[in-house]
Amino acid sequence: MKQSIGRLIGLNLALVAFAFVGITSPAQAQEKKERIGIVSFGNSSEYRDAGVSNGLMAELASMLSKNKKFLLIERAQLNAVIGETRLGMEGITDDTAAEMGKLASLDYVITGNINEIGVSVTDSSYSDRNGRHVSSYRKATNIGISIKMIDVSTGAVAFTETERASSSTSSSSRPSSNLDTGVAARLGREALSKIVMRMGIGTEATVVQVKGNMVMIDMGSNDGALKGQRYRIIQEGDPILHPTTGEVIAVDETVVAYITLETVSPTTSMGKISNVQTGTVTDARGRERKGKLEVVPGLIVRQIDSQDGRSLWEKAKDIAR
Repeated sequence: MKQSIGRLIGLNLALVAFAFVGITSPAQAQEKKERIGIVSFGNSSEYRDAGVSNGLMAELASMLSKNKKFLLIERAQLNAVIGETRLGMEGITDDTAAEMGKLASLDYVITGNINEIGVSVTDSSYSDRNGRHVSSYRKATNIGISIKMIDVSTGAVAFTETERASSSTSSSSRPSSNLDTGVAARLGREALSKIVMRMGIGTEATVVQVKGNMVMIDMGSNDGALKGQRYRIIQEGDPILHPTTGEVIAVDETVVAYITLETVSPTTSMGKISNVQTGTVTDARGRERKGKLEVVPGLIVRQIDSQDGRSLWEKAKDIAR
């Protein structure tokens, strides 16, 4: 009897040890995301408005926080490790950024810069057919932003992109040539969203509603979504664990269907379902059979590059390699 109890205790201890080493809970799998942080957002334009730079840094952080592949480390946490005096400083080099990333145990660091802000006023006044003078002025504002993503382990640039945005207004009285910070912030968000979409960060969304052959996703024009963009609907399966370390090295994924965005609002978009895939489905009685996969709320939606059919996330990973 004592021997049986001893064996039982030993078996229980072995099972507990295996649970800690070989099994990864969903919470632990969540922690395996690659860690990123924004270490600087400079302004080398002639308009050195700190409010615009800080606002764009906050906007970029908001965009990056929506990604499901990365874990964004917030500024407050970075301050505690790196120091607020070093964060956000202008003229930071790639090597310095990588060093700061190592201090904060990041996998990637993001740096940004406002390369240019331009404001111009053009006099387009003219005389009408009756010889009367008609005053007409056009005020144009443009902004150029660059974003860089640096691999902390190697110090190499994994991604770099520059984007510009512009707008203009007309009036009958001569407008001020001063910068409208509200316009600059709006243009900055527009440029940032385009860059983030190309980075493959922020290009993931979630199915929130299904009505017939239409799907609503939680990504809209504020996130850079545009009418006509194609997305792949994905169902995540079990995490794939390393046989020795027990760490999550990948997650099994199944493509369910595709959608093309037809209507876009600021925070959501509607897309039409197409190319529903065939796979193993379970009926109401729990029996498995081959059939069309079902699009349901909660599935992941990932943008596809129309040129080669790959998701932007897949392309971003290739760039990082």
